[in-house]
Formats: sequence, structure tokens, C-alpha cells
Amino acid sequence: MELTVNGAKLECAFSVWTCVLYEQEFDGADIIADVSGRITADDLKPDSDVIVDFAKIPWLKIMQAAWAMAKTADDSLPHFNEWAKGVTEIDSWEFRGVVNKAVNETFFHQAAADGEGDE
Repeated sequence: MELTVNGAKLECAFSVWTCVLYEQEFDGADIIADVSGRITADDLKPDSDVIVDFAKIPWLKIMQAAWAMAKTADDSLPHFNEWAKGVTEIDSWEFRGVVNKAVNETFFHQAAADGEGDE
């Protein structure tokens, strides 16, 4: 996976280690809870006049998750605050899409039935 940061491609990966890095860097925070949040019954009934509610998107958490994914791929990346100081150009929608896809593909997919795929 890749993200574009300051006009350059940044290699990223998502694994259980990403969750550990995120928790260690952000005072015990949970990457899944922070990025995915929660869905309530009201969320399923959108306001007719609201197209996108930016207040409901955890933008900083998405940036932190992207950092953890980049750190998973490249352990030499500095701590989040130091890294963030140098980030001046990103596409927040790209970050959101890549992070959500990585979380879903890694943790929320159907596993093969027992014995399926065994040779």
C-alpha cells in the first residue's frame, strides 16, 4: 500500500504490529476504535440537507493511523509529532480510503471455513 505525502509515495503496511505501534505512540489508544468509531441508529438516518459531515470523520486519528502504517513498513520513521511537522501536503480522502481499506482487509474479512484451502 502507498500514500502520497508531500508529493512522494510513502510505503505503508497494516498488521497487528500496526495496532501495537499505534497503541504505544498514542497513550494506549485503539486504532480500530479511533478510526472506525461507532455506528448508531441515527447514523443510518442521514440528515436530508447534509452531504458530508466532516465533524464525524476522525481526521487526526486517520493521520495517526497512516503514520502507524508507514512506521510498520519503515521502522526508521520518527515519532508521530516529529513526522507530522514535516508533512505539508496530503490528500485526506486518500488517507481515509487507504486506512479504512487496510483495517477492513486485515481485520474484518470472512475467514475460510475450517480445512478450506488446505492442501
